[in-house]
Amino acid sequence: MDILFSDSIRCALLAKIIQIYNDNKETGKPTGYLSRTVLQKLCYFAVSKGVPLGYDFEIYHFGPFDKTIYFDVESLIADEVIMDASPQEKYSYYIPGPNVAALINRYAKEISKFEGDIREIVTMFDELGPYEMEIVATVHYVYKSRTGLGARGASDESIISDVYKLKGHKFKKEVVEKTLSIIKRTRLVGWAN
Repeated sequence: MDILFSDSIRCALLAKIIQIYNDNKETGKPTGYLSRTVLQKLCYFAVSKGVPLGYDFEIYHFGPFDKTIYFDVESLIADEVIMDASPQEKYSYYIPGPNVAALINRYAKEISKFEGDIREIVTMFDELGPYEMEIVATVHYVYKSRTGLGARGASDESIISDVYKLKGHKFKKEVVEKTLSIIKRTRLVGWAN
């Protein structure tokens, strides 16, 4: 089958994220499945790390979101680069398809520049499910927004307050505080493209 709809570096990078996630699954990690929400958050962190996916994230119901990812996923599915193996239509479970190697090999040189970053991101988050990915990405998004707009030294309370403005009380305050603390003491703090 020819690759007609997803023949782009962005789709190839997206396919690489899905491939690495599923390769990790074969070694016992991750414990979950690659859902729409988890894929959105992996792409969010990939862009934050500098992987040139070209997505522009805005905050949405489940955290940072770019609808273009859905279109790219549908293109990848149409070309059988990936498949949605979920038995229920309202869910998703993305796995590599029969044409994944063809697309990734076509852009191998470009992908190789970012494969280490992609692998790091997938491995860092591969034990988190959609709910956990939502909170980490949301808190990171707010932190990045507050500190990236000249708000040097934005207080933890102001960041937590902004999370609550966006998400209501979906997450307990202690969970938001802990997530913010983890983000500030890990490498995630520097991922703010």
